[in-house]
Amino acid sequence: MLRRCPHISAFLLLAGMSQPGFPQSDYWPAELAVTDTTGTSSADSDSMPGSSSDSIPKTGQATPVESDSTALWLSSEVSLYQTFKTGNSLGFERRLPWGSFTQSVVYGYQQLDVKSSIQYLDFSGNVTRQEFPMRGMGAGIEWAPIVSYSRCSTGVVESNVDIGPFITHTLFTVPYAVRGGLYGYAWNSSIESLSSTPLDSYHGDPGVYGSCSIGNPSRKIMSLPLFLTIEAQGRAIRGNNIGRFRGSVLYADEFPFFGGGDSLFLHLGDSITNGKELFIGSVGGKSFFSPTSWRINHTLSASAGFKMKERLGMLPRWYYQWYLHSISYPSNVSSLDDIRTAGQLFGLGLQTKEDRKLWYSGGIEFKWEFEDWLFRRRVADDATLTDENVDALMANLNDHRSVIARSDHKVRLHLPLRLTAEYDMGATKDSKRYTFSYMDSSAVRKMNQNENDNVQIDQKVSLRFDGRDSLYFITLYGRYGKLYDYFYRALRSADSRQTREYRIGLEAGCSAGQFEVREHLYGDAEVADYYFKKIEGVPNKAPPYDRVVSSTLNGKWKIREDRMNLIGAWTEIYNDNGYWYGRAYWPDSSDITEEYYAIDRKAIQYWIDLSLETIFESCSLTVGIWFQDVFQREFDAKNRDYIVSRLDQGYGIEPYLRFVWRPRLCLFKFTVRRNFLTRDAERLNWKKNWELTSVLEMLF
Repeated sequence: MLRRCPHISAFLLLAGMSQPGFPQSDYWPAELAVTDTTGTSSADSDSMPGSSSDSIPKTGQATPVESDSTALWLSSEVSLYQTFKTGNSLGFERRLPWGSFTQSVVYGYQQLDVKSSIQYLDFSGNVTRQEFPMRGMGAGIEWAPIVSYSRCSTGVVESNVDIGPFITHTLFTVPYAVRGGLYGYAWNSSIESLSSTPLDSYHGDPGVYGSCSIGNPSRKIMSLPLFLTIEAQGRAIRGNNIGRFRGSVLYADEFPFFGGGDSLFLHLGDSITNGKELFIGSVGGKSFFSPTSWRINHTLSASAGFKMKERLGMLPRWYYQWYLHSISYPSNVSSLDDIRTAGQLFGLGLQTKEDRKLWYSGGIEFKWEFEDWLFRRRVADDATLTDENVDALMANLNDHRSVIARSDHKVRLHLPLRLTAEYDMGATKDSKRYTFSYMDSSAVRKMNQNENDNVQIDQKVSLRFDGRDSLYFITLYGRYGKLYDYFYRALRSADSRQTREYRIGLEAGCSAGQFEVREHLYGDAEVADYYFKKIEGVPNKAPPYDRVVSSTLNGKWKIREDRMNLIGAWTEIYNDNGYWYGRAYWPDSSDITEEYYAIDRKAIQYWIDLSLETIFESCSLTVGIWFQDVFQREFDAKNRDYIVSRLDQGYGIEPYLRFVWRPRLCLFKFTVRRNFLTRDAERLNWKKNWELTSVLEMLF
């Protein structure tokens, strides 16, 4: 498959090809959402616990399964394009009235280049006995051996295995499970091939593991409005021990005051990882396993939320969270990575029901956070720089307080004549203030120079018209985004700038008889503007400008209803980027006789994909051809002209064939492509440039 020009791909990302990823404030926190047995959560429902359509599940039962059944499944995926890659899995499950047996085999292989490859094998399974050793309990044995082989100049084999018993039980509607057993690592120092390596070149260490879990996030405890989850794991091998704990409890129930129908949520969560882990490394061509430093990763949080029933057509909600997160290395007193973050946030939200003619959803959130470096070793503020404390002082310069405010609002209005108007607005402000300073040898105060305000605003307005019976539609939209970075300290003040993003677009589609057409057309512009325009040191002095115009046309002709389709797609993109040479950006404006936008790079590229799909009773066959052209030019300052680039590939042409077969309990897909590059001297070498992909899935 041909790849896009990397400059073009990066530019399309910067120029707003996708919607901005600003954090959203009109949401319900995940830790306050209750997942029911069907996988939905109370955060996605308008109903409240205790109401007639209670969204918090009652104490659930496991989904019944057949007491006597056998299942065999097989999947295989193979692909070849310059390198070979495959992934295969085989599984067997046998269920009987007394229990079950499950075994799977997963094998993968990837050829990185001529001399490098990776292989792995996973042979996990378990056997379970129900109602053993007593009624209501289950017991069994599970195993999980995994082996991988990586080859570059020499080979490296590494493997690990878990094997041991487990017990499951439900006590007073609270499920719990206990696991434990043997654990081991095995590896080699260096091998030329698997078959010729003596056994004494392999090394290994045995260990033990254990874990237990209590509770279920979708089950109440003894019909109480409490949802408990506790998990603890431990592992020890060759003196390297690590333990993990994660626990949370959620209270979610109807609030009895204000007439009922409101919901109160309280959550407490704690997680900690403490110990060392092993990793593979190499010295002098020899492989070995080495422990990490002793690390403690701890997170503690407490949350509260309140959802109100519908009042005056609105559904209000609020939430609060306090959290504390730290990472420390107790055995390394000289570590500069001990970091503790403490914060709290408060949010308000308001929403109407989806079926309203005027729909609204919005929220506002405030967050206060303090990041403290070297929190276990206090370094006095205004300390004097010495050779002994220079590293600690430089680390403490990262101490800062953040105040983050977010607000998001969405409005949808259904108008007459099948018109729908929408308006989205999101804004966020992140203010960082660095709190630590020290005195250098000249008694000059030093502080972190990155203190700044970051403000992002994004707005979008659209108008959509839907035709009768949804046979056609048209949407017009516009978007305006603004990013403002302001640095307060003198050394970085020249980096202060704002960037504005504009987009206007049109989406349209229609379906008439045997024909379907859809078009998406838009134009983007990204404009930067430095706040201090005439300061030496402003990056590039001239601010960057970027522009994109894109059109994507998709069409489908149903030649024979449900039997034969002609499908086409045409995408064409023009983009350029450069700099704005304006008088305002030069200390001596006489240097600029005329203001202009200097294009540094510009390109036109397009893709055409045309295929014919034929559908049979249980299979389909698609034959198509894909064409790409990239015409890119870069400005040559020496010749004062644009030089054509990307001539190494020329035009790209890919004929392809895709076959899909869907018999009962089976799926098979096969795709073959042949890549031609017009400037490739090997384009007619039929042994090269093939892409083959096959997927097989079977269930018995």
